[in-house]
Amino acid sequence: MALIAHPAQISCVVCSFDGKYLLTAGGSDGCVNLWATNTNALEATIALGGAGIEPYMSLLEGGKEGQFYQEMIDYFYYAQLRSQGMYTTSGRKISGLIPLDEAMNLMRALGFYPTQQQIEDIRTEIAYAHARLPAAQQNLINLEEFIKLYVNHRPVFGINKTDFEQAFTELHITKPGNTDALIGLLSLPRETLLEKLTSLGECMSEEELEMCLDSLMGDRNAPSSGLKM
Repeated sequence: MALIAHPAQISCVVCSFDGKYLLTAGGSDGCVNLWATNTNALEATIALGGAGIEPYMSLLEGGKEGQFYQEMIDYFYYAQLRSQGMYTTSGRKISGLIPLDEAMNLMRALGFYPTQQQIEDIRTEIAYAHARLPAAQQNLINLEEFIKLYVNHRPVFGINKTDFEQAFTELHITKPGNTDALIGLLSLPRETLLEKLTSLGECMSEEELEMCLDSLMGDRNAPSSGLKM
């Protein structure tokens, strides 16, 4: 006997206050289902994954012995130095902690580009987890915490070249439709691209655009007047 819960996408999941029940809402099916949870089975599954950081390490490419984990360690070490200033002759301390803002840059360096909403969700998660710490430590995370945040918030499937081409094509068209045949064939005027980046979705400021273009072009002495709409 098989049970079909929701035939399509689930739009929302909430848990009862005592953790004994889950409610799921379907998107197009218009149904809400109530589920009794078997916490013993969940706890047994968690125990199989290992304790502490081990379950998260197994979800990294190559695991603890893989090259990706070694890169995370190197980047985390560099982030500690960067957060204390790159152009200074004063001594710097390797504390094993980095500011949360620096962690966002570290995630981008590893290929995960969180949206502003995802960043706010991460901030809220850390704020609750560190609520009882001294104020000076509430905005700092260690390597294990960073790995947990990265594994929990990164997309299941990475962004590839086709995704970029599809997004670029969507910026070009003015009406929805099948754009598969257009991918890779379009160019976008510079003014149009800048206008869309500063007005659609999670809008970028002109200062953010200037910083990104400077980084891409490698010319920080270029005048910024070209970014004005």
